[in-house]
Amino acid sequence: MKRGKTYEWIPLWVEKWLWGSTRLELEHDERAIWIDLLVIASKDDGYIRANEDIPYLDLQLAGLLCCDADLLKRTIEKCIKYKKIEKLKNGTFRIINWDAYQLTDRHKRRLMSDKADIMSEKTATKTKTKTNTKTNTKTLKEGTPLKAKEKKINKKFFIEKWNAFAVNRKLPEITTITGQREVHLKARISSEDFFCFDELLNTIEEQPWLLGKNDKGWRISFDWIINAANYTKIMEKTYLHLSPRREETGQSQKKQTQEEKKRSDLIAEKRAELQTKYKKEFDEIIERKDQRALDLLSGKINAEVAAYSKEL
Repeated sequence: MKRGKTYEWIPLWVEKWLWGSTRLELEHDERAIWIDLLVIASKDDGYIRANEDIPYLDLQLAGLLCCDADLLKRTIEKCIKYKKIEKLKNGTFRIINWDAYQLTDRHKRRLMSDKADIMSEKTATKTKTKTNTKTNTKTLKEGTPLKAKEKKINKKFFIEKWNAFAVNRKLPEITTITGQREVHLKARISSEDFFCFDELLNTIEEQPWLLGKNDKGWRISFDWIINAANYTKIMEKTYLHLSPRREETGQSQKKQTQEEKKRSDLIAEKRAELQTKYKKEFDEIIERKDQRALDLLSGKINAEVAAYSKEL
């Protein structure tokens, strides 16, 4: 049986999965089938087939996925409609734009660079010689951080965005982005496929502990949020349910937690409402494969959600 290239895993881009068109095109149960189809396609270089010229029987594929045959049929029909899958003349299926579901060359280079760094570090540890230690240090310096350093950024954009956010929250403003601050910011941009500064600020807004509602009244700074470890904790909402100041005890703390949960629920409902509102427009954009229009509409929804969250 002749098959195409097999992949051990495929990447799932968080931003695209949460805010991309798939969430509007497919229902919840259909999205689960779509992921299964991608995984099956990864076993045959983007094709879904029993053999090179033989398609799966409907019941055979449904049995393989342990799903209802009608659900599978409905999902495939929608995926064909929205140009995710194409049905070939021999009855087999192929994932359209299969390359889009692979790691980019930049990510591959980063993985190779990280692997080279690890190997160099192991060599230096094993030999324990001054020469190898210097070589290892050089390898680490020539890895991913320097790639980030070479990337140009719009400094004015980040300064204005941060200062506008900071001024009403009593956070320290910034005037320049140079030195280590510039290196760290470039590293965040280079390490994220879909780095969005607005999303970072919105996520901070959801965690009052970062804005002074803590035991010591401590507040974040620009340099603190672009630190690699801190950035990850912010995006994972590590500080969402931390205790506020000590004087805010008993019922006040409980009330604040309830209010925060209610606020998060309202924001989620608003996003779902907007996605439904613009569903027809999304469908038209996807039909004509207009990536720029899709990005603009997604940005419009994010902006409306951000404006709504500030009103709460």
